[in-house]
Amino acid sequence: ALDMFQILAPEAAGRPDLFDVHAEQWRDLRGWFHEHAHYTLKEQSCEASELEAKVSLLETHLLTMVSTFYEGVAELDKILTTEPTEENVSRAIARMSRVEQQRYFYERLQNPAWIEPLKQKGVFDAIPQPQENIDKGTVSFFPWPPAQYLTRIAGECPAEVAQIFAGLPATENPFIVKAMLDATQLMPTKIAVTLAPKIVKLLDIAYWFTPDLVGKLTVRFASGGEPKAALHLLRALLQVKPDPRTSLDPAGATRRRHEARPLIRGFDYAKTLGTYGPDLASALGLQYLSTLCLLLRISIQEEITVDKGVPGKTEDYSSIWKADRKSVV
Repeated sequence: ALDMFQILAPEAAGRPDLFDVHAEQWRDLRGWFHEHAHYTLKEQSCEASELEAKVSLLETHLLTMVSTFYEGVAELDKILTTEPTEENVSRAIARMSRVEQQRYFYERLQNPAWIEPLKQKGVFDAIPQPQENIDKGTVSFFPWPPAQYLTRIAGECPAEVAQIFAGLPATENPFIVKAMLDATQLMPTKIAVTLAPKIVKLLDIAYWFTPDLVGKLTVRFASGGEPKAALHLLRALLQVKPDPRTSLDPAGATRRRHEARPLIRGFDYAKTLGTYGPDLASALGLQYLSTLCLLLRISIQEEITVDKGVPGKTEDYSSIWKADRKSVV
């Protein structure tokens, strides 16, 4: 069943996340007809209304397979105005046999009542995985259509949306990460904070590009009575990692200068401190200052080299910044 849907949408080859739900619905529908239409030792019966609903759903699946994108969209527009009954949810899934139709539907779906029926159908269970091209040395990431709907209704259904994002498998997909951060901006602080541990883990991904959203969230936590989560998030965002380069001389006769490597670009690092520092200092007080001191200490230790003049002594370059310290005092 999954292969059938991927043949209909060749651009989605290797993307089972797009059609797992459709394939499952097709298998269930096929199983129902096999059970009721084939002769078995056990007599099968059904209400006329049930038979009509199953035939109608089968027709919807088949018509979608042979219809154009715009014909499918016209039907989706009608479904978007309806309530999420079991029949309407099944029809919507049957009408989204192409990637563009899924994007169209979730870009326009406004009704928060659809979240639970879609969840029960498994719409939020599978997410797009990165596709790596070893020959070209590239990695491709794809948007996740349902994420647009989740972000849009996060203010109306914060607990449900947070639960869905928290339950997603680990991912490096920046589209999903950004969608989750956008959603937290609309949630009450007490609910958004439940996603803090997951966001901290995501900060280590190699394709990160939204430090500004994390900065905003950190301020929200700090001013919303969640200092522990705010500090945890701040330390993760501003963390400094060891210099990956090694000495050119393994024996250590010639040392190579180490550099502290922040997780984000230097420009973003300075912007984060400049933009959100005052609010964080106001909300966190000495805890914020202590965190910066810790990060500074780690940075110096990463860049430190053994003082060649005095055995066992390290060089912290205080001769450079000592004058600035006095001028501040």
